[in-house]
Amino acid sequence: MNVDASGDAGKSEEKPLPVLPPHVEVLSPAEAIAFPGQWYDIMDANHFWMIWRTRAFLQQCRALSISTEASLAVLEIGCGYGVLRRMLEAATQWTIDAVDLNASALCHSAPGRGRTALYNIHDRAPDLAARYDAIMLFDVIEHLESPTEFLASALYHLKPGGYVFVNVPALQSLYSKFDVVVGHCRRYTRQTLEAEMARAGIRKVHDRYWGLTMLPVLALRKLLVSLGGENAGNTATVVHRGVQPPNRLADTILTGAMRFETQVIPNPPIGTSLLYVGQAG
Repeated sequence: MNVDASGDAGKSEEKPLPVLPPHVEVLSPAEAIAFPGQWYDIMDANHFWMIWRTRAFLQQCRALSISTEASLAVLEIGCGYGVLRRMLEAATQWTIDAVDLNASALCHSAPGRGRTALYNIHDRAPDLAARYDAIMLFDVIEHLESPTEFLASALYHLKPGGYVFVNVPALQSLYSKFDVVVGHCRRYTRQTLEAEMARAGIRKVHDRYWGLTMLPVLALRKLLVSLGGENAGNTATVVHRGVQPPNRLADTILTGAMRFETQVIPNPPIGTSLLYVGQAG
């Protein structure tokens, strides 16, 4: 997802709000957001990648003895449609407050145990200071040219000793036109992500790649989106080709790869994405 102060890049002047659902609080002014809505439309809770990312993260939590049964207060920054919040609240006892600056995306969100808000984290609402046991930045910081200031504002909301949960796309060699279209500034390795976090004063606790078996798929995606012919510049076409399996057989194969990897290779040496757990200080 394409993110700036709340989790979405491309902000500009204030504009009238779309009609938000009653459960969405307005804590910051609306801003124009440039992000392809097709990504949100395709990446629902049944998409193999969304399931894979959630399983890999929960495996990481278990390996670190981070309890999913405790009533942790978590802030998800850049929540989009709120799919991740729904998936994690179904699998844990956490209460997740979900915030974003993309008002159009929040129109599609559903209520959860936590709050849902249109919120710019740089506003640093006093009632949210040091409120959370963990902050979650899944597929967020790769959209920022320089994430240090953003991370400082995110840490404002974290309790002392709290966790920073991050997921980013991995391996710059896989960077393609798809990454450009969805607003990625870069893809990460363990070393570059650790350095990025360290600049913001965040200490690594653990990291792990996932998506080893997706490496040939993303290499193929890079080739296909670069050879898109007359539709190569069409955002909707690039996003669709980049995240939507072309048919049911492909979806079945990719789902099988996800099940195999999460059961047999829980900590792969490399992958298409990178999960990171850190703590401030």
